[in-house]
Amino acid sequence: MYEHSATAYDALYAMRGKDYRREAERVVARIRRHRPQARSLLDVACGTGLHLAAFAELGFDVEGVELSEAMIVACRRQEPDVAIHAGDMRTFRLERRFDVSCACSAPSAT
Repeated sequence: MYEHSATAYDALYAMRGKDYRREAERVVARIRRHRPQARSLLDVACGTGLHLAAFAELGFDVEGVELSEAMIVACRRQEPDVAIHAGDMRTFRLERRFDVSCACSAPSAT
């Protein structure tokens, strides 16, 4: 879906006022209410990695899953030390288990 626009993806959302850090803080607040012991987080459809960066800054051990190769390349540039797995959110399988997962940047099915 984003193969041709991965380089413009973050700029587009920044122009629209998207605040990845604030969104991550809201997700973390919910996680802390329901799973206060959670330490690892899998970001499904992680896009260019801006939520991943925020989750890591907020204390989580993070990894991502992304379908788009262009987004994976952008994410690895953004977060070179984070494991990013190529995969479809509907079918991926990882050997590792995570305390929580989220899909903050997943496109809607509509």
